[in-house]
Amino acid sequence: MSEAQLIKTIKAHIAKGDHAKDKAEQHYISAGQHLKTLKANHAGSWDEWEALLKDKIGIGKSRASELMQIADGRKTFERVQTERRERDRNAAAKKISPPTGHHPVTALLEVRQGAAAS
Repeated sequence: MSEAQLIKTIKAHIAKGDHAKDKAEQHYISAGQHLKTLKANHAGSWDEWEALLKDKIGIGKSRASELMQIADGRKTFERVQTERRERDRNAAAKKISPPTGHHPVTALLEVRQGAAAS
């Protein structure tokens, strides 16, 4: 398969995996296998590999690594899903966590809370 054909096939399997819950794992395994082939045939630098993933396939190096790990059995589809959910939860928690330290808003709230308690 040519590079263009591999890229098209990888993108199709990722899209199908994202939309087909019952066959998602099969599509991700296929995408990972094709990614491994694409990487093995890639003669460029690491930066060029990352650019190819981003510009032509639309994924980052971490996602590509996950898919290749699913394909060769180093990770299960379920484990990747669990890790992704955990990362998403942690990111959401960081976004909504209240400010700490001597932030002006925090200081104002502490003053108001202290006055209300008196």
